[in-house]
Amino acid sequence: MTTLRQRLEYGMIRQIELQQSTFDTKIPVLNQMPSTLDLARIVQSNFPVIVRDANFSHSIPALNPHSPSRWTKSYLRQKLGSTPISVAMTPFGDADSPIVSTHGNRDVFVQPYTVIMPANTLFDSLNNPDLIDNGAVRYMQSQDNNLPTQFSALSSDFPASLSVVDKVLGVEGPEALNIWLGDARTTSRLHCDQYENFYFQVSGFKEVWLIAPNEVYCLNEKFLTPANYVPTKTDDSTGFDVLVDNRIRWVLFPTVDPSDPSTFTPAYQHCRPYRVVLAPGDMLYLPALWYHQMSIQGDAEISVSVNYWYGMNYTGPLWMKWDNLRLQSVLLNGQEDESFFSV
Repeated sequence: MTTLRQRLEYGMIRQIELQQSTFDTKIPVLNQMPSTLDLARIVQSNFPVIVRDANFSHSIPALNPHSPSRWTKSYLRQKLGSTPISVAMTPFGDADSPIVSTHGNRDVFVQPYTVIMPANTLFDSLNNPDLIDNGAVRYMQSQDNNLPTQFSALSSDFPASLSVVDKVLGVEGPEALNIWLGDARTTSRLHCDQYENFYFQVSGFKEVWLIAPNEVYCLNEKFLTPANYVPTKTDDSTGFDVLVDNRIRWVLFPTVDPSDPSTFTPAYQHCRPYRVVLAPGDMLYLPALWYHQMSIQGDAEISVSVNYWYGMNYTGPLWMKWDNLRLQSVLLNGQEDESFFSV
């Protein structure tokens, strides 16, 4: 006789398999930006799409190889110079990541140490790991609408909004327009965002893992203790320690890394991850709530990305379905926290 848990797990796996049967087995690649009608259908389907070789350079100077505003490292240096910017620092390029702390051997969700520095100092450290701070990995990832604010000197090189997206979503521009700068030592661990994300790869290459939101059970989300990297200095070196943040009770976060089989749980066998590599000039439509992990690839002197975050529709069924599946997954995975389940 099956137990209640087994029946619930059967239902969870069944909905995963049913959804997979309706999805493409590969991420579609288009050679032009979709029309308003086609983009509306794509957004409605909540499935990723890559737009490649679409000649965005006509409307985006930063992507135009013949434009003096093409975003090369030298151009960015010239435009930004000593502009103060917020930069994340970590020992391994693992900001916003689940790790096992050396203090108490407990799982923590560790956030980076953040500093304000001149833009040129960041450029000096990229691909020069021993130049500054004993090899600390630096990544510009402030994700706070930083392009029109911290990077206003570059704002004319990218449109403030995407007109076809504005029409489809019925809004007047994105909620945030962000720039991301780093090198090949950096990985953004698997997570999801509550935004419709239109993500442009400007220079360098990025490996992206994508997992549908209804497969949350496969990702082994846990209640992790919040923590922060803090620098520890000696006479001849700089390192990092992990300091628990007691102001926050927990962070519910995936612990699976789709590129590392050692992190897989038995439930992960039911997952269908998609892997794509974004090249310069590519745009990825990353639907709301899709889990994604991004790693900078190759030996390019700098990786630059820009993304438009448009608010998701909270009145539709997607949000409520994901929230319910997430709660069921936490229960099936044996995670306990009174405040999460208080009614």
